[in-house]
Amino acid sequence: MWISPPEQNGAPLALRPREAARLLSISTRTLWELVRQGRVKRIKLGTAKNSPVMFRRCDLEAFLAAEMQQETSGDQGGQE
Repeated sequence: MWISPPEQNGAPLALRPREAARLLSISTRTLWELVRQGRVKRIKLGTAKNSPVMFRRCDLEAFLAAEMQQETSGDQGGQE
């Protein structure tokens, strides 16, 4: 039985908050604000208040794609 590797191209599937912020080139404070706004998804590992939080790489990539799409749509507003 073949099982897909836990990493894609040597990159981890999920990142800690500091790593996720670094990947997006933003501060951790900005990352948490984006989470609060519902623009970036997070995964809480456990139910305790101090359970670790991780960010899936695919969710961070989806956030970037949405931001790029929004920026592209805004730039073409009055031009045809």
